Amino acid sequence: MLADRLERLVGEGLLETRAYQARPERHEYRLTEKGLDLVPALLALMQWGDRWAWPDGAGPVGVLHRECGHDVRVEVRCRHCERALAPSELAAELSGHGGAAPTPGEPGHLSGRRLAAGRARLGDS
Repeated sequence: MLADRLERLVGEGLLETRAYQARPERHEYRLTEKGLDLVPALLALMQWGDRWAWPDGAGPVGVLHRECGHDVRVEVRCRHCERALAPSELAAELSGHGGAAPTPGEPGHLSGRRLAAGRARLGDS
């Protein structure tokens, strides 16, 4: 099962294999550029799990900035205002496709259709 999952991640371009030993031949799995782009999403999921699954909000693994040794956090920030935003400050809108939802079969067509119908909002409680 693990071999199948690793093969799938290689096939999707998230991992690549590199030989690290010739006899016997052995390979390691390394993140590709596409895989490295998932790091912020994985860190955000880790932060969420630490907050909701651990009594003090500090899980078993910390991620540190190598240069200064301080804790790393993922935040939602406005590129213009350069400040962290709360979910209640967010709004979703269709982008690309000339303001139309993607067609069936395209990535995001279900959420795009809901958004176009006014049924997809962020941060509302």
